[in-house]
Amino acid sequence: MLVGLDARGFIFAPALALRLNIRFVPVRKRGKLPGECVQAKYVKEYGEDIFEMQKGRMTSSDRVVVVDDLIATGTNPPSLNPPQSPSFLNVSHHW
Repeated sequence: MLVGLDARGFIFAPALALRLNIRFVPVRKRGKLPGECVQAKYVKEYGEDIFEMQKGRMTSSDRVVVVDDLIATGTNPPSLNPPQSPSFLNVSHHW
């Protein structure tokens, strides 16, 4: 499955998921997704924020590729699989 991070990860991830015939799951900042969500806190260079994903969008056995534009900062990938939220994401690659 491909996960696109808010918001520039949404540019390439849906098209790539469609082309590869795999699922796309959006991960957004707190309060932007409808329904019940799971959360993960992450630290930025100027503070903390929260990512959310709709509950039930994936299982612990799903392999995840993250599509994002923040590779240079190194802040997002570790926050996607925090110890306090083991069911959030199991990241296999960060692209």
